[in-house]
Amino acid sequence: MDLDAERDLVRRAQTEPEAFGEVFDMHYDRILAYVLKRTGDVDVSTDIAAEVFAKALKNIRWFTWRGIPLAAWLFRIAGNELRMHYRKQKYVPASLNRLMELGYDPDEASLVEERRSLEELLADSHDEKRVLEALSTLSMPEQDLIALRYFEGLKTKDIAHMLKKPEGTVRSMLSRTIEELRKIYDASTQQKTGKSIIGSEGRSGLLLQIKKL
Repeated sequence: MDLDAERDLVRRAQTEPEAFGEVFDMHYDRILAYVLKRTGDVDVSTDIAAEVFAKALKNIRWFTWRGIPLAAWLFRIAGNELRMHYRKQKYVPASLNRLMELGYDPDEASLVEERRSLEELLADSHDEKRVLEALSTLSMPEQDLIALRYFEGLKTKDIAHMLKKPEGTVRSMLSRTIEELRKIYDASTQQKTGKSIIGSEGRSGLLLQIKKL
């Protein structure tokens, strides 16, 4: 969907629950996959993804269109929910009744299929799991940068808008974070295998591994 069409959809969604259902259908799978790669837990991820859209539904009336894809706003909400999850012993989502009114009430067969698909997504290769393990050692802001740029392919200008920072600052932060992640990954690889796998490929090799996720 181009930005003009998305702007019109957002304007309709601000007053029409049915239009928000279109937003949900368009972005739910992507948000769910993003959260799943951050938590590695199917049940927690489905709770968080649903909560993202419950809060989006509640707050979209105050959303101001600035020419930035709506996905950037949804990912920001998802990032906040992830922080809440990691701060709490147990994640307790708020009421999702409004989402259920919009049709988020899948039957048993749909739930089984969704869970199977998510578990397949988690069955990554050994190298990809090590990338995720290395990523988990970074700070939450650093994890957000990597996930938004390389998992989801958001443009640096969109990330800068989300973080309310200059685009050049975001580029520098990404560069430093990638280098830190490369060192952590390489050290972990050497410890577990006795040899450096990604060190010979350097930064580009790590980025290839990240983009596979």
